[in-house]
Amino acid sequence: MSAISVTGAVAMARNQQWGLALSLINCGVTLVLMIFLLPPGLLDGLLTGSALVLILSAWLQGRPIVEEPTTSAAPRSASGSTTLTQRSTGNGITKP
Repeated sequence: MSAISVTGAVAMARNQQWGLALSLINCGVTLVLMIFLLPPGLLDGLLTGSALVLILSAWLQGRPIVEEPTTSAAPRSASGSTTLTQRSTGNGITKP
């Protein structure tokens, strides 16, 4: 189990997404299995829970659960785009 934890930590340090997945799965399995090892499992659960909180807080980086809707002052066209089309006047000058 510790070799998997070290492998996941090294992969996360190298910014590999599979290391994140491996570490999250490892934390979940450890938290489920800690009840079968009660005296040492309590400390293991405390350390694994704190590692899980640190991993998730670094991964999600303070993002809100629900995004606030943004209001735009510019009117939207029928296609939903806010960009203006430009037309050429023939002399190299472009007008909106």
